[in-house]
Amino acid sequence: MPGNLGKPRQAAAASELTTATRLRHGVRFNGSSPLLCLQESVVTKKIPSYLKLHVETAADEPARPPAANDAWNGLCQALETATGWTLRFDQQPPDAQGVAWTAPVVLPDGKNVGHVAVATPSRDAALPADAARSTVDLAQIEPLALALGRMKAETDQLRRAVREREADLAAGVPVVVRGGEEKHLATRLESVLKGGAEAVGCDGAALYLLDDATSELKMRAVWGLPEERLLAPPRPLQGALADLEALVGHAVVLEDARRMPHWQAPEDCAAAVCVPVSTPTVPLGTLWLFSRTPRPFSDEQTNLVEIVAGRIATDLEREVLLGESLRTRRMEKHFDALSQKASRRAPRIAPSLDDWRVAAWSGPDDGLGGEFYDWNLLHDGALSVAVGSAPLPPLEAALAVATLQAAVRSHTAYPHDPAELHRRVNQTLWTGSAGDQLASLFYARIDCKKGRLDYSACGRPLVLLAKGKLLERLECEAPPLGEQSDFEPRQFASKIAAGQMLLVLSEGARKALERGRIENAELASVVRAARGGGAQQVVERLRELLERSHMLQPADFTILAVEHRTRA
Repeated sequence: MPGNLGKPRQAAAASELTTATRLRHGVRFNGSSPLLCLQESVVTKKIPSYLKLHVETAADEPARPPAANDAWNGLCQALETATGWTLRFDQQPPDAQGVAWTAPVVLPDGKNVGHVAVATPSRDAALPADAARSTVDLAQIEPLALALGRMKAETDQLRRAVREREADLAAGVPVVVRGGEEKHLATRLESVLKGGAEAVGCDGAALYLLDDATSELKMRAVWGLPEERLLAPPRPLQGALADLEALVGHAVVLEDARRMPHWQAPEDCAAAVCVPVSTPTVPLGTLWLFSRTPRPFSDEQTNLVEIVAGRIATDLEREVLLGESLRTRRMEKHFDALSQKASRRAPRIAPSLDDWRVAAWSGPDDGLGGEFYDWNLLHDGALSVAVGSAPLPPLEAALAVATLQAAVRSHTAYPHDPAELHRRVNQTLWTGSAGDQLASLFYARIDCKKGRLDYSACGRPLVLLAKGKLLERLECEAPPLGEQSDFEPRQFASKIAAGQMLLVLSEGARKALERGRIENAELASVVRAARGGGAQQVVERLRELLERSHMLQPADFTILAVEHRTRA
């Protein structure tokens, strides 16, 4: 990035030197994507002294401040005073001269981080008068030296981790939007251009950004030049030697631009500097600074121009983040509203029946899942229960489930049987979508006086009947809703006797059981252990089991339990 300042290297020597400089430029098309590439043209001539190419090099690892070594140096001095041996720690194996013993330092993770060495102190080493002179055997000092070496390596590793962690935390500072800030980008860019130009003694500055096809450069901000320049058409990148050189990471300094017209400075000027404007991964364009008179530019001035280019890239990137932040906040509001609406659709109060209890849970808790449950007391006193799902991406699934639940509720308002309700709901989905809204639905009517269960299902829900210590699977699989217009669902009948419990697990819950390889015996054990606490307790225990089974692969799932209680 332009702001990463290494040591610039002046590629041009004195005018009397001769070299062969290969300049390549052009735009090549690979399919439909234009690629910046290099067309070979060899130019062999004397390199003028008024041209400089500053090649950016990677910054070296910052030197550790002296304070970071004070504790280690003090420890080594104390060890030498006490034992007469000198302790050293080096990244590379030490020179054998003067070294009595050495060993690699290996951390617990197996990484070799350096070498610790024990040597006799030099004859001119300044030691206190009462200091020992190799009075401790080497065999005794070796374990201590190795332990101290490991301690130093772990301390250095900790320092590096803290340094990198602090940088990560700095990058995590949220982008704050201030009122009206989006109107001032042009003003901010002009201020940066003005400050940079005045800092290096230039008379004008211009920012040129690449188009989406990376084939043209358009002036986007200017200072010190007529504003009418902003109305000029884009410059083609092909043939713009200075811009191409800058876009590959070099700073181009033209100390006498009029004597070098082939570098194609975009303005009539006597001297100019061109540096890249880029993010760490993407070139954005170029920054030009112009002077009315020929003049030299020092390395420090060129570095300063690169810092200005880095500031511009940061402002542009931040502007993009602000726009994304505003859009994200608007979407979050829509998601919150949809989540609240979905939460309000779920029934909160179980029907009041003497010998029957109903409980259910549907996840995730944010209300944007693709599944639902519902129950209702029908006009003839029967209890209806439903579990449905739509295997779609989250937002689409939430909308599809809302449509499915509304259709189920509307068709339960008049006399029906489960198969007839499935036909009507299927027709609603078929006529109201493009054929891509498939859904799974279990629907049942329970005659609470006789314990009769009539049900029908589409998709792959899992329907179980808990009888004592056993779990009986009820037949229910069928093609999903919305797949075909002439769908004829099957209807089944069963009985829920006193002391038994109907369990309905959605298609998502069934997939979670299959991923977790939970067999029927384990499921029966969980249900049997929770039966004493009633339907609500069973739902909670099954929820915990499913959450553990799909922990590594989040999914929506729904559990519904209908218990026929035994009278005391």
